[in-house]
Amino acid sequence: MNKLIPLVVLLTIGVLVVTSKCNHAQNLTEADKANRADLELLSMDKPILFYGRVVDHLNTPVEGIDVIVHVRSSNGIAEFGIKTDSGGRFEVSNIKGNSILIVDIKNRGYEYDKSVDTAETSFENDGSFVAKKDSPVTYTVRKKEPPTLVLNEEFSIVFTKNIPYYEIDLVKLDGREKGYLENYESKNLHIDLRAKAVYSEADSSYTITVEEQDANSGIIALDEMLYVPPASGYQKTFQITVPINTKVKKYLYIKGRAGQIYSRLDTTFKATKEKAVMVVKGWTNPNGERNVDYDGELYGQYLDKKNAETETFSTIKK
Repeated sequence: MNKLIPLVVLLTIGVLVVTSKCNHAQNLTEADKANRADLELLSMDKPILFYGRVVDHLNTPVEGIDVIVHVRSSNGIAEFGIKTDSGGRFEVSNIKGNSILIVDIKNRGYEYDKSVDTAETSFENDGSFVAKKDSPVTYTVRKKEPPTLVLNEEFSIVFTKNIPYYEIDLVKLDGREKGYLENYESKNLHIDLRAKAVYSEADSSYTITVEEQDANSGIIALDEMLYVPPASGYQKTFQITVPINTKVKKYLYIKGRAGQIYSRLDTTFKATKEKAVMVVKGWTNPNGERNVDYDGELYGQYLDKKNAETETFSTIKK
């Protein structure tokens, strides 16, 4: 009997020790959970090496353009800009992270559009991507047309049964009901386009017609967006059929006032049984140039001058 007592004591002590270790291990895990997660993130951070190149639409290297880069790491996201060299090349190195993202490529004379560029912009730094200096990832930017005044506006036209057509002044970008232009206080409005819609019960669709009103003028409708409207090929009338509960996107290029103005109208046609809608984002060059590449600074100066003239006119009128 006496021999059993030490054995029981030893077993009890052993259980207490094991239990104590388990409790300690559990407490340690809870206390160090965040630290271990941080260590796991740190283990994902590896040296980044990335080579890129920027060219224009003619495959000419673009020097001095700013490439905006995000590098994600366990510390968060670091953003920095890199300028391309004379060969249009740039390099991301001497930094650790788990991924890299090309956020933007910008310069006053160029435009970068991710939606049309085929090059990848996001890369995981997990060994799946191998950087090659002699084969950089190439990004294409569009060289913009020379800065010029281009008027910018957005408007919508809603066709209902009681409105037979709309008349549109592309310089002022006003879409008005029939008769409105004649009664409008300004005598300077000009009818560049007339738009109308006819509903077909049999086909459950609207036929929308847009007509150019001036001689030696016309319309070209394309699925492609151009910053310089075509030199020729304009027709007096554009017509499109839009089934109800659908929408169709078209780029309308306008030669107006016998070549005194050129416009690009990014147009979405939509239809329900009750109405048809023509939603327009428009750019118009009022100086007879086919360049409709928008320049915000010049447009701002135009608005300032226009507002100043309006204030002067109002003062004189009073």
